[in-house]
Amino acid sequence: MGPIARALALELLEHSTPQQFLLVKDGVTVKCDHDRSGARHVGQIIILRKEEYQAESVENAVADDTEESVPSPSSLFSEETTRDKASSIAKPRGCGEYFLLWVPYSFIDFQAQNAGRLSSSGSAGAKAPAMEALEWRYIMCVAVNNIAKVRRRTQSDGTRTVELCFLDGATGHPLIFMNGGVTRFLDVLRGISPLRQSSVTADDFLVYAADDAETAATDGLGNATATRGGGAGLHSDKRRSSNGRLAGRSPRPNDVENVLYENHERSLLSRLAATVATKIDKVRSQRSLNLAQQRGKGMPTCPTTPSLSHADESLSEERFEFVEEVIPVESQTPRIPAPIDRAMGPPLTAEVWNSCFTGEERRVDRGRYAKALAIAHAGGIEKEIRMEVWCFMLHVYPDLFESTEAQRESVRERYKAMYEQLKQQWESILPEQEANFSAFRGMRAAIEKDVVRTDRSHESYLDADGAKQRMLYNVLMTHGMLNFDLGYCQGMSDVLSPIALLAETEEEAFMCFSRFLTEHCKGNFCKNVKAGMEQQLEELQLLVRVFVPRLYNHLVKQNSEEMQCCFRWRLMLFKREFSIDDIMLLWDVILSCPYTTGFELFVTAALLKALSPQILEQHLTHDELLQFTNSIAGKLDVRHLILLAQDFYDGVAKCALAMERHETAVGNYRPTLKEIISLLRLAEMEDPRAVAECAFE
Repeated sequence: MGPIARALALELLEHSTPQQFLLVKDGVTVKCDHDRSGARHVGQIIILRKEEYQAESVENAVADDTEESVPSPSSLFSEETTRDKASSIAKPRGCGEYFLLWVPYSFIDFQAQNAGRLSSSGSAGAKAPAMEALEWRYIMCVAVNNIAKVRRRTQSDGTRTVELCFLDGATGHPLIFMNGGVTRFLDVLRGISPLRQSSVTADDFLVYAADDAETAATDGLGNATATRGGGAGLHSDKRRSSNGRLAGRSPRPNDVENVLYENHERSLLSRLAATVATKIDKVRSQRSLNLAQQRGKGMPTCPTTPSLSHADESLSEERFEFVEEVIPVESQTPRIPAPIDRAMGPPLTAEVWNSCFTGEERRVDRGRYAKALAIAHAGGIEKEIRMEVWCFMLHVYPDLFESTEAQRESVRERYKAMYEQLKQQWESILPEQEANFSAFRGMRAAIEKDVVRTDRSHESYLDADGAKQRMLYNVLMTHGMLNFDLGYCQGMSDVLSPIALLAETEEEAFMCFSRFLTEHCKGNFCKNVKAGMEQQLEELQLLVRVFVPRLYNHLVKQNSEEMQCCFRWRLMLFKREFSIDDIMLLWDVILSCPYTTGFELFVTAALLKALSPQILEQHLTHDELLQFTNSIAGKLDVRHLILLAQDFYDGVAKCALAMERHETAVGNYRPTLKEIISLLRLAEMEDPRAVAECAFE
């Protein structure tokens, strides 16, 4: 497909120095076997080293508190395959991770012309001609520690071809070395990995493949596995089933029966499940028919002279009542499943957070900051440091890793000066001015109306003249002056409320609130809210259509596929669905997501998936869906939802990477929301079968 591989390649090429390039080989052609035109695209094969930011060891007290309970980001999000394989082998020379890329010449030229103006989250092919975009779909980006073996072949015309076999059983596009250079390519790989020649086939070179693959091939098991499982005799700690999903650990080499009959046993279970479902549907249909006959024409519920088998079936039907009771939507209690054997991790502590800053200037250490993000995403943030951490995660401070504490203080002073100036403007408006200023009067009236009813059950907002009530009013009025075209929109007070509780001053609340709206509510609050949220709802629709198709089909039948039932969730980031403390925890997880912005979209999709059994069982109509989704307030465990959302993202990411298994093999990579959406849209047009296999149902 290409979007993920393209983004990875762009990121690596933009941030690599010449010293990091170990091999650049021209004249390497990709043979696109699945391209009907049989096209071949010429480019470069590149091997480079990505530098790792080495953080200094944290003090023993911090390490003892966090190392065992919360893993580092790479171990938190890396696949077990890469971890188990690579950890048993000594690290190659130098530090960092090694990557192998194939990129067409057109991509290299485009990247060079736009250096510094592109970001890895953007689509590099957005401004490219159609032919270039076609070439870019075959860009490959592979972590060397995800390569199981390299297969060398010689064509009839004497040219050498190399195929990369990955640990998950996938195989990359064949690489044709038109001008030679395979030996040099293998020498570079040997210098950075445990490359050794196969004892079975001279043209196979094992990289991170387990030794038992050779034993299996010698015993003949490799051929059987290749025939039935498509794994080319390779074994890895994780192996994919026929639909491309991870299926657990590989069996022992001598466990031939398990290898040969595993898929057969699964098919038997599938057929058994289908048979049971068919039988239940048959009984249910017959029962409904009998009831209709009894109520309508008074006919007997079974033939007067039934056969023995029909009589037995009728008797068995009478013992059970399969007619489902339709529960009024107002009487239903929304439920989501509790994740099994899983719990959230410990929160990010002040001690770990403070360890992110080094030296007298308190610059941010990249490695420690990444670890702090991972901890916060897994367990939230302690209340005492939440506001400070949120300001970093909301990018209040530009040039995060280059800024000093003095520069960050300067940013805070600028926000303070801006706030004081804007506040003075609306406070100095004379009554005579306001009488002829209808927009200002409307904004003030809307704010006064909403502030007095925002979270009034919370102790800090009980007093109508309390400090926090005044903070809400003053910050909303001042923000309205900052963007008077927008002014105030209903729901802003809900978003500001948790921030105001954490902030010590109005200036701090204003600073955080402004960035929060920009980063996570862009388009939510505008004159045409539906148009502003259109992109978010379209992306949500795509996720539900691909991964929860039964629910999506039901929504289509109810004319609800535009996801109006999720409108309130997305508008205020679930603010009205959970208590203040719970929403702060959920926002901790959303803001700190280390691999993508827009994690709230996965939260929304996961919640819809969790509620889908109730929606489908009760066959909720359009209006009932709106009533049902708005009734979840205060009825769900936010920790369960967070875990479900993280699981949902993991499943989506695995499917996305599986669609690019010929182009991308980076074990610990987590695609961004933008990359996933781009890939799914492309797959829906070109490979509907692969999309159909992604469903979680």
